[in-house]
Amino acid sequence: MGRLPAITGQNLLGEAKRLPTDLPVERVVIVAAFLRRHQAAVDRWITALAKEGICDSPLYLKPETQRIVLEFPVMDPRARFFRKFIDGGMAASIKKAQVLTRTWTFYTPVDNFCDSTGIVDRKQIATMVCDRAGNVLALTPGEITREKLDLILEALSR
Repeated sequence: MGRLPAITGQNLLGEAKRLPTDLPVERVVIVAAFLRRHQAAVDRWITALAKEGICDSPLYLKPETQRIVLEFPVMDPRARFFRKFIDGGMAASIKKAQVLTRTWTFYTPVDNFCDSTGIVDRKQIATMVCDRAGNVLALTPGEITREKLDLILEALSR
């Protein structure tokens, strides 16, 4: 499997986040999105994972928390010139601290991010489980299904 690249981004509160150094717990589900229209699919994944008991925000971390889900919009580095507009627009429409802290934006070459993690199709979202070191333990593309959810949950239990 792949590995998260060593890149820096920020959450929607403007706090710097470095991969993989800032991954907060032992097992992290990352829902990576590449297009604005991906948001509904991202939300469905996060809702399903939360129903399975996966922590859905760094705000809710407890010392015993071992699993969390984070949302990663990954955008072309040329878009970083519009970061205040893009990130600010997302933050203004979301307004919930729970979501603002779990959404980490990265302005980086999308092909490099995908190559590093093993994502083969950026026309759809990718959901992956990573360990704290950034190693990808499981990866599945697209919309949530019961089979895909089971794959992610099994990887979280390793």
